[in-house]
Amino acid sequence: MIFRTFFSFALCLFFLNSTAQLDSLEHFTHRGLNNANYFAEDSYISRGSAAKKVEGNLFLNEQWQEARVLTPGNEVIVTKGRYRIFDDEMQVLNAENEVLALYPAKVRAIAIGEQVFIPLQFRSPEGKNTVGFFQLLVEGEMDLLLRRNMELVKSDYNPALNIGDRNDHLEIQETYYYRYQDGNPQLLRQSKSGVLKALGRRKKAVASFAKENQLGARKQEDLIALFQFYNRQEAEQ
Repeated sequence: MIFRTFFSFALCLFFLNSTAQLDSLEHFTHRGLNNANYFAEDSYISRGSAAKKVEGNLFLNEQWQEARVLTPGNEVIVTKGRYRIFDDEMQVLNAENEVLALYPAKVRAIAIGEQVFIPLQFRSPEGKNTVGFFQLLVEGEMDLLLRRNMELVKSDYNPALNIGDRNDHLEIQETYYYRYQDGNPQLLRQSKSGVLKALGRRKKAVASFAKENQLGARKQEDLIALFQFYNRQEAEQ
């Protein structure tokens, strides 16, 4: 495997239980919540806005978890964090328990619990160039990334007939992307042909592996297995 991302020299990544994990960080400089001003230039007070009378969770996990922020200077900051999907915000707590949101351009990576996120520039489904957070599922010559966004489903309540749901609902949408080396994320079509196109450099080997192990293109664990297999071929050459 070609370790060409920032994790190559700053974090050790292990893929345990099909999830990107962080190993020991004891050999890195740590600055934690005792440094109240650290995030002053790298964050802003979270807007905390949301539509009223909406059902659904704005967060991937609303509970604060131990988080490690990798800065542009390759320093690891230990804090508490959570991912607010509604605003695509990575939130942290400072020493005063203020909720701060990190600027994506000033973060190289953030690990929240066992999940690793990286900010990347990409082309949105609407055709706009933007920067957002992706969960890193597989790292190697070919990365597998997961992008989440929140969709607001409007109420279908009919007051005349008094039927339907009165409230709007928030639904999480998940989209997979792939990235070759340090290129831009590309949308991954979740079909056999779409996955083989993305992994085209080893198309025959991947197709054979998928057939032998009855792996499809719809389940996350199957995609992880296919991308890990692809990257192992590079490591074995």
